[in-house]
Amino acid sequence: MLTFRTMTATAGGTATSPPVPSTTCAACELAIEAHCPQVAQAVVVGDSRPYLVALLVLDPEAGGDVPAAVAAGMRAANATLSRAEQVRAFEILNDAWPPGGELVTLTMKVRRRPVLRAYADRIDALYAEK
Repeated sequence: MLTFRTMTATAGGTATSPPVPSTTCAACELAIEAHCPQVAQAVVVGDSRPYLVALLVLDPEAGGDVPAAVAAGMRAANATLSRAEQVRAFEILNDAWPPGGELVTLTMKVRRRPVLRAYADRIDALYAEK
């Protein structure tokens, strides 16, 4: 159950459920995982920001035209979400997040704070593009 303390508020004041580790995914990350099979991990960011953006780590076995497939999957995922929960910008990362590393636990749960610190410049760039 989500409480006020676990909600994320955008700069516009809209409260959305937070993107949390994959065992208790928020609606945004669940939709991305359901519609983008090429994505191994998705981290949605939007706390105190005007809208939501996502960092996507690809499955190493993903093949074919991955950027086009991910873009189509993101459109499909956004179609299932409310307007406030839709991801407006995303970046496909070329990095691997090995289990037990700095960014992911051994059970493949994303460590949000280290991810946000490590990719702060890319997150800021996603907001600067719009």
